[in-house]
Amino acid sequence: MQPTLAGVEPAFSPDGRWIAYSTGNGGVYHIFVTPYSETSRSGGQTQISTVPGRTPLWSRVAKEIFYMTEDGHVMVVPYTIRNGSLEPGKPRVWSSTPVTPALVYWAYDLAPDGKRIIMFSASGTSADSENANLHLTFLVNFFDYSKARVPVR
Repeated sequence: MQPTLAGVEPAFSPDGRWIAYSTGNGGVYHIFVTPYSETSRSGGQTQISTVPGRTPLWSRVAKEIFYMTEDGHVMVVPYTIRNGSLEPGKPRVWSSTPVTPALVYWAYDLAPDGKRIIMFSASGTSADSENANLHLTFLVNFFDYSKARVPVR
């Protein structure tokens, strides 16, 4: 039997042992992490965010969790695992430039090297969605494109 979470936007840690998720009360969401295992059905949840936020995302190269704040900043929280417990560090702003995601859920992802974020972002700041521009670039046949530019050894 799997644990039941009273939250949304779940994200597994790279090792599969933890789940980060958003949960809220009265429309104010925060980021929490809880262990994920067959024997852990409740408890052990740790709040990661210090300001309201959504859409947690785990780094694949560092012990960090990212999330988006309500005012459009990307936050990052370092963490350690000690005696089977996840201990969050102090959240910090990852980029001083606020963004307006074009999509509500999972509008961003972290590059495999952990140094860049890709995001579907609304370029307009108007609250009128018809005035906001959305520019997407799709690279088709990625592997053919890569083979043509990267020498094979």
